[in-house]
Amino acid sequence: MKIKFYQEKGFYLTLLTSTFIILISFVTDHYKNLFVHETGNIKIIGGIGVLLAIGLLFKVRYTRQLLAIIIMFAIFGVISMMINLGKDFLLAYSILLLVLVFVEYQLFFSIPVLRYVKK
Repeated sequence: MKIKFYQEKGFYLTLLTSTFIILISFVTDHYKNLFVHETGNIKIIGGIGVLLAIGLLFKVRYTRQLLAIIIMFAIFGVISMMINLGKDFLLAYSILLLVLVFVEYQLFFSIPVLRYVKK
């Protein structure tokens, strides 16, 4: 008897991680006023994040590693923006940084996500 995909170990944690990745790309794209002034522009992960999040759910090879590297660069970018922009957007960048660190932890160190992607 074949196990359904949502009954596999680690599916829900992988789904949560993919949802956070899609939310990051959506929020930074459509609610940029939270992160920069009105004339500014910000895009973290972008459209490729949505594709990689879907690829993570469909267990595409090397998606987890590629996402982890991209998010690591995004974490460094958010930290540098927090330092340079001052107190105007500190709360939004702090929340974004916490979500990025959570996603990075799930991609690198989470055993259930690793089991789900490797099967």
